[in-house]
Amino acid sequence: MVGRALTSVFWGMCADRYGRKPVILIGTSTVVIFNTLFGFSVNYWMAIITRFLLGFLNGLLGPIKAYACELFREEHQAIGLSSVSSSWGIGLVIGPALGGFLAQPAEKFPSLVSSDSLFGRFPYLLPCLCISIFALVVTIGAIWLPVQFICN
Repeated sequence: MVGRALTSVFWGMCADRYGRKPVILIGTSTVVIFNTLFGFSVNYWMAIITRFLLGFLNGLLGPIKAYACELFREEHQAIGLSSVSSSWGIGLVIGPALGGFLAQPAEKFPSLVSSDSLFGRFPYLLPCLCISIFALVVTIGAIWLPVQFICN
C-alpha cells in the first residue's frame, strides 16, 4: 500500500501521456513477477521489499477506471465504472479466502503435498502462483486491448 500510495499519481500521468494499455501491461506483468517472488520469500525483509515493489510498480486502478470511461458510451459509463469497483470489491473478499485456503499446503494436505517439496519449503507459494497465473492470463488478454477508441 505504501508503494502504491507513492506512485499512483505517477502511473496516472504515464497513462495519460503514453496510453492506458502500456500502463496496464506493465502493472499486470508486475503482479506476475513480484507476486511469484513474494511466494519465494525466505525472510521478513524479502517479503516486505517484494510487496513494496509490487505496489510501487503497479498503478492499475486509476488507468483501468479511465479506460472504462473511454470504453463505454456516456449513457453506460456508470455501469462500466461500477463493474470495475465491484470486481475490485469481490477480489478483496475472495482473494484472501482463497489464499488462506491454499496457504501451507504441506501442513493442510500432507497426503497430497510433501513437506520436502517446493510447496513444503515455501508454504505461501501456491496462492501466489495462482494469483500470478491469473495475472499472466490477464496480461496476455490485455495485449489485444484497443489502443484508442473512436467515440460517436
